[in-house]
Amino acid sequence: MNINLNWILEHDVHVPDESGDSDRTVAEAGVTVLPFSQVRPSPQALLNTFVVQAHSSTMASKEPTLSSLAMQAPSLTPHADSGLDLLREYRRLDDTIVMRLNRTNAQFSDRERERKGKGNVQDEACLYIWRSLIENWKRRTEVVSYCVGVVDKAMDEKRQIISDSSSDPARQKAMQSALSIDQVKARQVHTELAVEIIVRKRALDGEDICAYLEHVYTHVLAGPSQHPFGVLHEPTHAPTKNDILVPVTLGVMSRCPDALVCETVFDDVLKQVRNITDLSLTYIAKLNSSEPDFGVTCMHGPEECAGNVQQLCAAKYASPTNWWAFVQCQNFQGRYRVGLPEVALSCAETANIDWENDGTGQCAGKEGSGKGAEGIRLLKESVIATEELGIRSSCTVMINGRPVCVHDGDWKTCEGGHTTADFVHQIKQEYDLLNGIHVA
Repeated sequence: MNINLNWILEHDVHVPDESGDSDRTVAEAGVTVLPFSQVRPSPQALLNTFVVQAHSSTMASKEPTLSSLAMQAPSLTPHADSGLDLLREYRRLDDTIVMRLNRTNAQFSDRERERKGKGNVQDEACLYIWRSLIENWKRRTEVVSYCVGVVDKAMDEKRQIISDSSSDPARQKAMQSALSIDQVKARQVHTELAVEIIVRKRALDGEDICAYLEHVYTHVLAGPSQHPFGVLHEPTHAPTKNDILVPVTLGVMSRCPDALVCETVFDDVLKQVRNITDLSLTYIAKLNSSEPDFGVTCMHGPEECAGNVQQLCAAKYASPTNWWAFVQCQNFQGRYRVGLPEVALSCAETANIDWENDGTGQCAGKEGSGKGAEGIRLLKESVIATEELGIRSSCTVMINGRPVCVHDGDWKTCEGGHTTADFVHQIKQEYDLLNGIHVA
């Protein structure tokens, strides 16, 4: 299925509903097109080209459509090539935009024309092009992340059937075969996430391309969870050295989906109150002396223990900003890759952590295994501290030593609210109390 990039950016793609009504049909793709003015592009629509099988002719009546109840949980298809081709076409557009940046720089280098009340021509053109580039990053990230969720959910369901002793052996065997196919798809999708990081890093390396790049990087690119995990700018107005920072603790498990939700929200929270917050992660697990590698049993397996160790070591030896960028980078890879050695090493580089020399690698294991002696000791200490805090659910949010919210499948017991603005408000309140600031 060949899809023109400009066309897909201008239209929303939907599989026809049961009535067959549509404004326009692309015969060779068997999909319905609605004008962009009527429906904005959505991850579900773009995913039609990635994991929802589009037929070469009209869809058979027995197949579910996007408007039917059967499609509320998308199924997987072996035919993911078209989606991968679309992502590669997006990246070719990235290259074109970067080329245009260089061309713009050359064109105006000798003709800096200042206009009253406005920036110079070069900077305005540069900002416009960067906005286009960033929108492509955001759109691709949204689509690929959705695909990761679909694949991970399908694998979870199959693993449950395989591990269920009451399941029919024949069905378990069939699920094992299907799981192997899903694992191939998962590797494909997660590879796309890794490529995305490389694409962003490559584009952002040339910080001298335009004077507005820092402004764009800070204010435009830093939408919810869309920054490329590099070192974030520290707040302009830091508290005085005598001020008390607000301790914020997240009780988590590094491979837990609830932890990823929680950490994504607090990524946005930190953008507003980083300078008054002392954020830390504490890990939920069980001490188990019979566990050979870690002496700890982690709910999502030994890889989660490794991920916990890697994050603890980064927290100890890297700066708070780089540590948090490391955690966010691991999360971006998908929870089933948190704890893998290659992901730890790659994310350390992305977050500007000197794994080999600053102590992080020695703590967690030079090769990224998460089995370093110091890291295992830190994990055991964290597990004990978590139990002493009374944290039982991942993710539990504690502000100034008091549990204020839990995400366990959904937000629960959140008297002060659970949005970014709610957490920012609570942290600011605690900061004022801790530092004796009286608000009129």
